[in-house]
Amino acid sequence: MRKRTIIALVLTILCVSLTNRYWLIFKPFNVKFDIKGNGVAYVEVLLNKKNNADFKKVKRRGYDIDLSKSSKFYVTFSHIASPKRLKLALDKPFDPVGGGG
Repeated sequence: MRKRTIIALVLTILCVSLTNRYWLIFKPFNVKFDIKGNGVAYVEVLLNKKNNADFKKVKRRGYDIDLSKSSKFYVTFSHIASPKRLKLALDKPFDPVGGGG
């Protein structure tokens, strides 16, 4: 190969790798659902790239939501290529004043 061809190939690969954030666009992954109840609940959404139940390396988002005011839950993940598994974790937040158990 000629030296010119090698330099052009290296520069092309370098330009593509540096500018892929601008031209390679991933559509955001949206999670929407309705939930009914009273009080405040902690909702966590976990996305796994692999098709197993381990959920070791995940993307996660968690929010406190007041179920008395709104029953709709909406989360958007950006830069997620192809999640294989979805896991929802629902929990009441810890109330140190309320006591009880």
